[in-house]
Amino acid sequence: MHRTNKLFATAAFLGLALSCAVDVAQTPTEAQTPEAAQCEPRPDRRELRSAYRSLEDEIAAELGGFPLLTPYSGLAVTRPTETQIEHVVALAEMARAPETCTWTLEDWLHAAGGDGLFMDNLTLATGPVNRDKSEKGEAEWLPERNRCWYVRKRNRVYEALGLTRDPADAEVAKHILSTRDCRGL
Repeated sequence: MHRTNKLFATAAFLGLALSCAVDVAQTPTEAQTPEAAQCEPRPDRRELRSAYRSLEDEIAAELGGFPLLTPYSGLAVTRPTETQIEHVVALAEMARAPETCTWTLEDWLHAAGGDGLFMDNLTLATGPVNRDKSEKGEAEWLPERNRCWYVRKRNRVYEALGLTRDPADAEVAKHILSTRDCRGL
């Protein structure tokens, strides 16, 4: 008779709490498979925020500098206090990808833009738009403007980080990129 225990392990380091629930067989002959583990990494955004917060000027420069039109809504802003750094693929959204279960703190900092090397996942948005988007993918939220840019940027992030996409989001992204508006760009 095989007995299985539910093992709950939590590792927390500098704002990254990683909770994994794993079925561990007590007999040494049973090997664990990746399917046996369900991992739910939950980065603490407050801790990671300090790592990427200083990049706001660089993000603004990529968008043409202040004053600028925010990419999602086209709203004109004249200073950084009118915007928030926005993750095109939210950290909470990334945490749903099974590949992040094995991520280290350095991996999370890189994905968050905190190492200054991976800027593809960062843009600027107004507070209300950033809160509205939250951790939603394309199936639940699309910007008012620049949808082709947004979907292409998300595609680059998923590809660069090697993450599995939600099938519904992938289908909407494929549809958006097949539209006449996106084909010519």
